[in-house]
Amino acid sequence: MAHRNNIDHGYAWVALGAALSIQLMVAFVVFSSGVINIAIMEEVENDITKTSWIGSCQSGTFTLLGPVSGIIQHRVGSKLTTFGGAILVLLGMTIASFCRTVTGLLVTYGFISGLGLSLCGNVVGVVPGHYFEKRRPAAYGVCMAGGALGLFIAGPLTRYLLDQYNLHGTLLIMGAISFHMSIAASLLRKPPIPSNESFIVVHKDEDDVSAKEASIQDSDEMFPRSDTTLAGTNPTKDTNTDQTTIPFLSEDITPRTQTNEEPKTQCYNIRLLLKIMTKRDFLMYNFAILFWSLGDASCIFHLPNYAEIKGSSPRQAASLLSAMGAGGIFTRVVIGLMASSPSTEYTLLQFGIPWNKFIDGTINYTTYQFV
Repeated sequence: MAHRNNIDHGYAWVALGAALSIQLMVAFVVFSSGVINIAIMEEVENDITKTSWIGSCQSGTFTLLGPVSGIIQHRVGSKLTTFGGAILVLLGMTIASFCRTVTGLLVTYGFISGLGLSLCGNVVGVVPGHYFEKRRPAAYGVCMAGGALGLFIAGPLTRYLLDQYNLHGTLLIMGAISFHMSIAASLLRKPPIPSNESFIVVHKDEDDVSAKEASIQDSDEMFPRSDTTLAGTNPTKDTNTDQTTIPFLSEDITPRTQTNEEPKTQCYNIRLLLKIMTKRDFLMYNFAILFWSLGDASCIFHLPNYAEIKGSSPRQAASLLSAMGAGGIFTRVVIGLMASSPSTEYTLLQFGIPWNKFIDGTINYTTYQFV
């Protein structure tokens, strides 16, 4: 079992480095799609309307399958999830290198590699929360800076590979680079168990379950594993009160269910998930991300081609992504450090969203890792 000395220091920094490496390689593949699209138009089909679906399918699969990836990660763990994602990216890129049709690239480069990227990307969003408490916002800032670093190198490196090896060789090399995520995955251990977990107390002699809230740490308990009793973890017996204490996600919600009925527990957790997803602040944040992504993804995907049409050389067009990535590296780290300060209101970082009162006005958002 992991120890408390691995939280905020010790092996936590190794896990953070592994997560940063995974984020870098995921971002490299995702953000290179705009430059790859130019090569597809040159070597496969010169119709930007059709070829755009390939990159859009990859980005859409990468993001929309996030909840599915989260469930898989909970079931098998971060290490195996990353291994599986790295294999899928390698497989998708390798097969795509032999495809010469838009449909084939849509299935391989778009869907198969997108699914692998989704699995790996979800791990990046969870691992820092398992190893950091006091420095958690800063850890997330450093980890997300890996995404900006991937954007920084995606344009020039992809352009260089295309000039040297054409589309076929570039996809093979990108698949090989992405498979190095499996090396980072080998560094991920079972996460430490925080001291500030929340518990619900299950009275064994009653049909109802009464909840007693302590502090809260990990939303990894939202989807219980098959070898658990109620909330995804093994219960511990309280010999003094003949009660079972179980780490749990939520406060102030008492499920009416039998402790030995897994289907009812699954239904309760689904209701809990729906309750969280229908929160006004949560919906506002997701709409903000939606509209931000519409502009950001369109720019990253179509800007290189637009720059070439306007007379820039392929290398100059690809370098535009590096300029965007350079700013992201700095700002993501700075924002993470700012968020680590207790005096910093999250409304200053995300205008219009009252982060400090996320659920029922009582729970701080930074204690959650949602899938």
